[in-house]
Amino acid sequence: MAGGELEGVAGEFEGFEVKLRWGEIEGDESLDAVPEAAGVVKKASDGNVRVVHDLEGLLKLMLQFGVERHGAIPIRGNVILAQQPGRVKCKTVLKSPNRMYDGRLAHKPTGESMHICLNRATAGGGLGLEAFLRVASAAGFPGADVDMGYGEAKGAGALRELYGESALRFGGWGLPFDFRAEAGAEREGILKLAAQSHIAAELGIDSCATWLMPSSELPFMENWAFHVSRLKPAAKVLADCGLRLGLEFIGPYHHRRSQAHEFVFTPGQMLELADAIGENVGLLVDSFHVHTSGTPWEQLAEIPAKRIVLVHLNDAPGGPVASLKDFKRELPGEGVLDLCAFLGALEKTGYAGPVSLEVFSEGLKAMPAEEAAKRAWSATRKALGKYAG
Repeated sequence: MAGGELEGVAGEFEGFEVKLRWGEIEGDESLDAVPEAAGVVKKASDGNVRVVHDLEGLLKLMLQFGVERHGAIPIRGNVILAQQPGRVKCKTVLKSPNRMYDGRLAHKPTGESMHICLNRATAGGGLGLEAFLRVASAAGFPGADVDMGYGEAKGAGALRELYGESALRFGGWGLPFDFRAEAGAEREGILKLAAQSHIAAELGIDSCATWLMPSSELPFMENWAFHVSRLKPAAKVLADCGLRLGLEFIGPYHHRRSQAHEFVFTPGQMLELADAIGENVGLLVDSFHVHTSGTPWEQLAEIPAKRIVLVHLNDAPGGPVASLKDFKRELPGEGVLDLCAFLGALEKTGYAGPVSLEVFSEGLKAMPAEEAAKRAWSATRKALGKYAG
């Protein structure tokens, strides 16, 4: 590719060293109908090409869509990101049919790449996605959990733009149906999951998860077979789109004794069940459930990063572990858990995905969503330091 550096379009932002280059390309790449990315890519004075005027704005777009962990991500039609080992490639296609900008960003480590997301259990549970994202953004959260149904209804572009306008990164999302329902009732849910998985794959949102109760009226092996048979179809749908399924183990003792037979409740046991379901199945790791399952943080550091699909964050009240109730949790720093050590263990695995702040609290629930979110983010930043970003 022949070409040269674009004069004046180089610099450094948020740890990325940037050089943009242009070059000739083969074939007809004309995108006359593509709209401009507002405030970032504009037409030159001759009206013939599109050039980057706002380097910082362009990089913010790249960062908010998670260039360090996502593959190909189109942004408003005319910026394409493609990940390469240790580097990120940006191509901004010009209006002229045979020219393009080819920008390369050499990534310099800037600290942790995990990002804290607002979970609806903490604040905004009854809000539509647009209002929920406004609450998360106003509070200062780097990300927010995803309503994939919004993407299914309005398209990947609308979901991407909504998060972009709020300057939020994507968080976790859940199966759109109850896999425990009567046999045969899951067909509609599987079809819905297939539609949502295509949206998630296009946006690089590889954080789908569900939870499993740690007791049942079924004997252990019957319950094991039940979960394998019910979750295999969902795992396959996700695998067909290059996505994973995370399984959340539930630790509290009262749940383990609520029904006749105890079931899986530790990360090790859950990984064994995951292996039986599919190669793309791993864990949703929740700090409260790790604590109540009796698992030391150090054991988390031994889990391969690819087996961790999503993380939930919350603190626990004091008292004997066996007495802790699932729906009584604390904000980070207001309980007894060393959450920096928890995130440090996950950091050692190489996990680089969303960390969803899920706090079941009657006090937060009684507040307006905006107040609860601000209260939650303030406590989180104070407790987590560098991990809060």
